[in-house]
Amino acid sequence: MLLEWRVHLLRRDPRRVWAVPAAATLAAALGYGITGSWFLALLGIVLVTAAASEYLLPITYRLTTSGVYAAYGLARLQMEWSRVGRVLDGEGRVKLSPFKKPTPLDNVRGIVLWCAPEGSPGCHSQVRSIVLKQVEAAKKAHA
Repeated sequence: MLLEWRVHLLRRDPRRVWAVPAAATLAAALGYGITGSWFLALLGIVLVTAAASEYLLPITYRLTTSGVYAAYGLARLQMEWSRVGRVLDGEGRVKLSPFKKPTPLDNVRGIVLWCAPEGSPGCHSQVRSIVLKQVEAAKKAHA
């Protein structure tokens, strides 16, 4: 293991938490209002909460010599370094895309590595450095 850290997006930006119950309530109202089914109302709440789980739950990241691993709630994401097509650098995050060229699918594929505050394990500079080094090593190994 090269690096492990944990990030909780809700604690980082708690002002956005109101959107989750608002969206869940809207989904429940629409589910019940359109179909009259309490089951679909409950399903709407579950689906909205599941979609927001990356924000609501702590995310654990691991960078190893073989790839990257992210886990939150029931979600388990994994990508080998050799599958990384591009590294997209953002403010407070590093996105690993499986595509070599920009595509609209970048928004739904890949893994976003949310970084810890500067100076702590998992900070942006540390994550970016390890990711770039491992991706380059994987490219050389497969060349």
